Amino acid sequence: MSSTAIFGQGLITAGEIFDGTPRDIAAGNGILYLAQGRHLALLDPATGLRTGNYTSLPYSEQLTAVEFDNTSNKLFVATEKRIYIYNQNNNTHKIWEAPTSAKIIDFKIIPTDSKIIALFDDSVMIVDYSASQTSVFSSFT
Repeated sequence: MSSTAIFGQGLITAGEIFDGTPRDIAAGNGILYLAQGRHLALLDPATGLRTGNYTSLPYSEQLTAVEFDNTSNKLFVATEKRIYIYNQNNNTHKIWEAPTSAKIIDFKIIPTDSKIIALFDDSVMIVDYSASQTSVFSSFT
């Protein structure tokens, strides 16, 4: 990638940030979360420089999307087949796995209703994450 990006006061090349294809970015608690490749990179919001990865090991699949809910301090990360929900207060996480062979393209959270809308190639699922185990609330094509 030869393009450049401006972050804060400095000009840096995108190669200094990315080690995989960038898919999505979210902001929360003074950090930027960049879904790229099989890693969730942590970026300094003032400089744009990568400060590390959210987890020490890479995810099992390519990341597709990330969101952060500032009201509950929950981080949501989607791979091609799974959605991870991290509670930053106690570092626990929940995993919801897509029940079909389709891959997750994108998702949005509805924190007031504890729902996730997951978008696939040919369908949409609404997932409830309010209980101790996530479950499909609704689906349609």
